[in-house]
Amino acid sequence: TRPPPTSTLFPYTTLFRSVIGSIQLFFIGLLGEYILNINTRVIHRPLVVEEKRINFDRDETISVKEESSSIDEEGNESRQE
Repeated sequence: TRPPPTSTLFPYTTLFRSVIGSIQLFFIGLLGEYILNINTRVIHRPLVVEEKRINFDRDETISVKEESSSIDEEGNESRQE
């Protein structure tokens, strides 16, 4: 019996598939960087934005600021007094 004929287009189709696959991986990486950028912006956004405080005494405002806490980039909470 004769062996099956080999295709002469096999190297070209393999090269074409590899190039298309690498282009897809490149753009998936760009999309991942974009999503990471959005995520870091959302994480560093303040929980509440106050435009104006009404019916609060100055003493209460100072006590709220004294008890505030912040979380650094590593996730450790630190209290500021």
